[in-house]
Amino acid sequence: MLMTRFALRSALLALLLLCAACSGNPLGEGCGPEFRETVVRSEIQDARGVSIGWAEFRLVETRGGAEPRILPIVRDLGNGSPAPLRGHVLRAQLVGPGEATLSDLPIAGGDVRTDPIPVPDAAALEALRRALVGNGVVLRLQTDVAGMEHLQVKLPLLRAGSWQRARCS
Repeated sequence: MLMTRFALRSALLALLLLCAACSGNPLGEGCGPEFRETVVRSEIQDARGVSIGWAEFRLVETRGGAEPRILPIVRDLGNGSPAPLRGHVLRAQLVGPGEATLSDLPIAGGDVRTDPIPVPDAAALEALRRALVGNGVVLRLQTDVAGMEHLQVKLPLLRAGSWQRARCS
Protein backbone atom coordinates (compact mmCIF):
# COMPACT_ATOMS: atom_id res chain seq x y z
CA MET A 1 0.00 0.00 0.00
CA LEU A 2 2.90 2.35 0.83
CA MET A 3 4.40 1.82 -2.64
CA THR A 4 1.05 2.52 -4.27
CA ARG A 5 0.70 5.85 -2.43
CA PHE A 6 4.25 6.82 -3.41
CA ALA A 7 3.63 5.88 -7.06
CA LEU A 8 0.34 7.78 -7.06
CA ARG A 9 1.98 10.89 -5.56
CA SER A 10 4.83 10.70 -8.07
CA ALA A 11 2.41 10.37 -10.97
CA LEU A 12 0.29 13.25 -9.65
CA LEU A 13 3.38 15.44 -9.20
CA ALA A 14 4.57 14.63 -12.73
CA LEU A 15 1.11 15.46 -14.12
CA LEU A 16 1.04 18.78 -12.24
CA LEU A 17 4.51 19.71 -13.52
CA LEU A 18 3.52 18.79 -17.07
CA CYS A 19 0.34 20.89 -16.84
CA ALA A 20 2.26 23.83 -15.38
CA ALA A 21 4.78 23.67 -18.24
CA CYS A 22 2.00 23.67 -20.84
CA SER A 23 -0.29 26.24 -19.33
CA GLY A 24 2.00 29.24 -19.40
CA ASN A 25 2.10 31.61 -16.56
CA PRO A 26 -1.00 32.18 -14.40
CA LEU A 27 -0.91 35.93 -15.07
CA GLY A 28 -2.02 35.30 -18.65
CA GLU A 29 1.29 36.06 -20.31
CA GLY A 30 2.46 33.98 -23.24
CA CYS A 31 5.08 31.30 -23.17
CA GLY A 32 7.92 30.35 -25.46
CA PRO A 33 10.22 32.73 -27.34
CA GLU A 34 9.03 36.09 -28.60
CA PHE A 35 8.24 36.32 -32.30
CA ARG A 36 6.86 38.75 -34.85
CA GLU A 37 5.47 38.25 -38.30
CA THR A 38 5.30 40.66 -41.23
CA VAL A 39 2.93 39.66 -44.05
CA VAL A 40 2.49 40.99 -47.60
CA ARG A 41 -0.10 39.66 -50.05
CA SER A 42 -1.51 40.44 -53.49
CA GLU A 43 -3.28 38.83 -56.39
CA ILE A 44 -1.31 38.07 -59.55
CA GLN A 45 -2.82 39.49 -62.73
CA ASP A 46 -2.04 38.95 -66.39
CA ALA A 47 -1.46 41.83 -68.84
CA ARG A 48 -5.24 42.27 -69.26
CA GLY A 49 -5.80 42.64 -65.53
CA VAL A 50 -7.36 39.18 -65.14
CA SER A 51 -6.55 37.53 -61.82
CA ILE A 52 -4.54 34.33 -62.38
CA GLY A 53 -3.29 33.65 -58.85
CA TRP A 54 -2.06 35.18 -55.64
CA ALA A 55 1.16 35.58 -53.70
CA GLU A 56 1.84 35.91 -49.99
CA PHE A 57 5.12 36.24 -48.14
CA ARG A 58 5.61 36.05 -44.39
CA LEU A 59 8.76 37.23 -42.68
CA VAL A 60 8.96 35.36 -39.37
CA GLU A 61 11.43 36.51 -36.71
CA THR A 62 12.04 34.78 -33.37
CA ARG A 63 14.07 36.26 -30.52
CA GLY A 64 16.51 33.72 -29.19
CA GLY A 65 15.21 31.05 -31.53
CA ALA A 66 15.38 30.03 -35.15
CA GLU A 67 16.99 32.35 -37.68
CA PRO A 68 14.62 34.73 -39.46
CA ARG A 69 12.97 33.20 -42.51
CA ILE A 70 10.67 34.04 -45.39
CA LEU A 71 7.70 31.77 -45.98
CA PRO A 72 6.66 32.10 -49.64
CA ILE A 73 3.28 31.12 -51.10
CA VAL A 74 2.60 31.64 -54.82
CA ARG A 75 -0.56 29.90 -56.00
CA ASP A 76 -3.06 29.77 -58.81
CA LEU A 77 -6.69 30.51 -58.05
CA GLY A 78 -7.66 26.86 -57.64
CA ASN A 79 -11.26 25.66 -57.42
CA GLY A 80 -11.27 24.60 -61.08
CA SER A 81 -10.00 27.97 -62.33
CA PRO A 82 -7.36 27.97 -65.06
CA ALA A 83 -3.81 27.83 -63.74
CA PRO A 84 -1.66 29.37 -66.48
CA LEU A 85 1.45 29.70 -64.30
CA ARG A 86 1.47 26.18 -62.88
CA GLY A 87 4.65 24.48 -64.01
CA HIS A 88 5.79 27.51 -66.03
CA VAL A 89 7.76 29.71 -63.61
CA LEU A 90 11.41 29.94 -64.64
CA ARG A 91 12.61 32.51 -62.11
CA ALA A 92 11.13 34.35 -59.13
CA GLN A 93 12.59 37.18 -57.06
CA LEU A 94 11.54 39.53 -54.31
CA VAL A 95 12.79 42.96 -55.34
CA GLY A 96 12.95 46.00 -53.10
CA PRO A 97 13.46 49.73 -53.53
CA GLY A 98 16.10 50.66 -56.07
CA GLU A 99 15.70 47.29 -57.82
CA ALA A 100 17.67 45.60 -55.02
CA THR A 101 17.16 41.83 -55.02
CA LEU A 102 15.97 40.91 -51.54
CA SER A 103 15.64 37.18 -52.22
CA ASP A 104 15.87 34.74 -55.11
CA LEU A 105 13.05 32.27 -54.61
CA PRO A 106 13.67 28.55 -55.18
CA ILE A 107 11.90 26.99 -58.17
CA ALA A 108 11.04 23.29 -58.58
CA GLY A 109 9.11 21.80 -61.48
CA GLY A 110 8.20 25.25 -62.76
CA ASP A 111 6.65 26.37 -59.46
CA VAL A 112 7.86 28.56 -56.61
CA ARG A 113 8.75 26.26 -53.73
CA THR A 114 7.13 26.87 -50.36
CA ASP A 115 10.17 25.91 -48.26
CA PRO A 116 11.22 28.49 -45.67
CA ILE A 117 14.03 30.71 -46.96
CA PRO A 118 16.57 31.75 -44.32
CA VAL A 119 17.53 35.42 -44.16
CA PRO A 120 21.36 35.42 -44.30
CA ASP A 121 22.28 38.21 -41.88
CA ALA A 122 21.12 41.19 -39.82
CA ALA A 123 21.64 43.70 -42.65
CA ALA A 124 19.55 41.62 -45.07
CA LEU A 125 16.87 41.21 -42.40
CA GLU A 126 16.70 44.96 -41.78
CA ALA A 127 16.52 45.75 -45.53
CA LEU A 128 13.82 43.14 -46.08
CA ARG A 129 11.68 44.22 -43.11
CA ARG A 130 11.99 47.91 -44.04
CA ALA A 131 10.92 47.15 -47.63
CA LEU A 132 7.98 44.97 -46.51
CA VAL A 133 6.67 47.50 -43.98
CA GLY A 134 7.21 50.38 -46.42
CA ASN A 135 5.17 48.69 -49.18
CA GLY A 136 8.29 48.60 -51.34
CA VAL A 137 8.43 44.91 -52.34
CA VAL A 138 7.68 43.53 -55.79
CA LEU A 139 7.46 39.88 -56.80
CA ARG A 140 9.13 39.51 -60.17
CA LEU A 141 8.22 36.36 -62.12
CA GLN A 142 9.76 35.11 -65.33
CA THR A 143 7.69 32.43 -67.10
CA ASP A 144 7.60 30.56 -70.38
CA VAL A 145 3.93 31.45 -70.98
CA ALA A 146 3.34 33.57 -74.12
CA GLY A 147 2.23 37.07 -73.15
CA MET A 148 3.23 36.50 -69.49
CA GLU A 149 6.99 36.17 -69.83
CA HIS A 150 7.66 38.92 -67.30
CA LEU A 151 5.17 39.63 -64.50
CA GLN A 152 5.61 42.10 -61.66
CA VAL A 153 3.36 42.01 -58.63
CA LYS A 154 3.43 44.83 -56.06
CA LEU A 155 3.05 43.27 -52.62
CA PRO A 156 1.26 45.63 -50.21
CA LEU A 157 1.61 45.18 -46.47
CA LEU A 158 -1.16 43.08 -44.96
CA ARG A 159 0.10 42.94 -41.37
CA ALA A 160 3.19 43.99 -39.41
CA GLY A 161 3.06 42.36 -36.02
CA SER A 162 4.82 43.54 -32.90
CA TRP A 163 6.85 41.25 -30.69
CA GLN A 164 4.62 38.77 -28.85
CA ARG A 165 4.64 35.38 -27.23
CA ALA A 166 2.50 32.43 -28.19
CA ARG A 167 -0.44 31.77 -25.90
CA CYS A 168 -0.26 28.44 -24.11
CA SER A 169 -3.43 26.62 -23.20
